Amino acid sequence: YAVSGANRGIGLGLVTAIINKPNAIVYAGARDPLNAKDLTELQASHRNLHIVKLTSAKVEDNAAAVAEIKRVARRLDVAIANAVTQLIQVPPEDYREHWEVNTLGPLVLWKAVSQLLLAGPTKEPYFGVISLVAGSIGNYFDWKASP
Repeated sequence: YAVSGANRGIGLGLVTAIINKPNAIVYAGARDPLNAKDLTELQASHRNLHIVKLTSAKVEDNAAAVAEIKRVARRLDVAIANAVTQLIQVPPEDYREHWEVNTLGPLVLWKAVSQLLLAGPTKEPYFGVISLVAGSIGNYFDWKASP
């Protein structure tokens, strides 16, 4: 399992649930692994948890995380692109960054993990995306832009 945005919120909840599955190896992505205190605490009691540096839309971080997965497990059956932000809490000057994280981030992660997912022994690999309205403006406005 690979979960991005795993240092808090939904991502941390997913990691916490998955690490207790038998035979699960979990790669928890965090922008700043050294300051991901909750993940570090979990890792102390779960040898199957690996924390990797992963900034959602950064190609280099995604490539490095996949290299670590290949080195340790040589396979990946499930990848979850998780980036959740409540748009109401985001200042307008940060909209572009949040759009990139929520919209481009899953695409960058898919490009990085797709070959590993498709080459694995699992007949049905899974790639999931968890995002909120920060990745879309489709439901942000209550009125139509044209008559």
